[in-house]
Amino acid sequence: MTIATKGPVRVVGAGLLGASVGLALVREGVEVQLSDPSRTALALAREEAGSPLAAFLLNGWYLDTLYRLLLIRPFAWLARILWKGVDEAGIDATLDGLARFTARLGQLPAAWSSGRVATSLFALAAGVCVVLAYLVWVTLP
Repeated sequence: MTIATKGPVRVVGAGLLGASVGLALVREGVEVQLSDPSRTALALAREEAGSPLAAFLLNGWYLDTLYRLLLIRPFAWLARILWKGVDEAGIDATLDGLARFTARLGQLPAAWSSGRVATSLFALAAGVCVVLAYLVWVTLP
C-alpha cells in the first residue's frame, strides 16, 4: 500500500477510531498529528502509540500467524507428502507401468502379422482349434 502525502496527517479525535487510523498511518511511515478536545484521550493515544499492546492490536492479535502455524503449514506439509509420495510415486507409477505393459502386449500380435491373408486365416484356424480343444477337455468326464 502506498500513501502519498506532502506533510503530516492530522487525525481529529483520538478515540478508538482516531487512534486506530493514526496507528495504521504511523505503521505506513506517515507522520501523524493527533488532535482531540479531550486532553486525557489525547494523552492516552500518544502514550499507547509505541507500546507492545498497540503492535499486538495492529497485527490483529496475531490470529493470522497462529492460523497459518497451526492449520495451513501442517495441511500443506501433508498435501505435499500425499502428492509426491502417494500420487506420483504410487498411483502414477502404477498407471504408467500398466500402460507400458498394455503397449507391449499389443505388440505381440502386431509382430505376427505380415499383411498376408493366408497368415491371418491360419491364426484364425489355430484359435478355433484351441477353443475346441478346451471345450472337449472341460466337457469330457
